[in-house]
Amino acid sequence: MTITIQNYQSQRDTHNLYEVNFFEDIIHTLLTHDPNMVSQWLSDIESLNNHSGNRLIVGLDIEWRPNNQYYKNPVATLQLCVGLRCLIYQLIHSPYVSSLFINFLSN
Repeated sequence: MTITIQNYQSQRDTHNLYEVNFFEDIIHTLLTHDPNMVSQWLSDIESLNNHSGNRLIVGLDIEWRPNNQYYKNPVATLQLCVGLRCLIYQLIHSPYVSSLFINFLSN
């Protein structure tokens, strides 16, 4: 079993790109806190899906620090995967959540 991660070290502080080699698959992963990068990722996913004619199946996971009786922690990270393309959205560091992202999740 071989799992490797290739970090493409973006020159910008808005995002980073990774290739996760998982057995025979290469998973293209975007890590970001930038709503514009999220919107671009969603546009790319929808464009790829429109050409395939298949139903869009989305895997979703969220992470946050545990809540206690005095403090309710917000969602920190939201992860989406569609096929071999994944998004790790650092919501806790994002200045806002775009309407495109909200519409995508609502759909």
